[in-house]
Amino acid sequence: MVDRVVAWYDAADASTVTTSGSTVTRWADRSGNGNHAVASKGTVTYATAARNGRNVVRFDGSSTLLAPDSASRWSG
Repeated sequence: MVDRVVAWYDAADASTVTTSGSTVTRWADRSGNGNHAVASKGTVTYATAARNGRNVVRFDGSSTLLAPDSASRWSG
């Protein structure tokens, strides 16, 4: 667990990104807090070696990922 970090999403770590094809369905929280993001709206895609040889998660401008079980932990 990382002290004082609520959530940590790391596209470089492909093992944390669950996809259906290239569409992201879940992005695991690396902070140790269990605030995993899940697909909510639109299309979020994952591409390997896409930007300067690095993995990226792409949002289309209207897409969102949510960490629904963590809302109470994000405040205070």
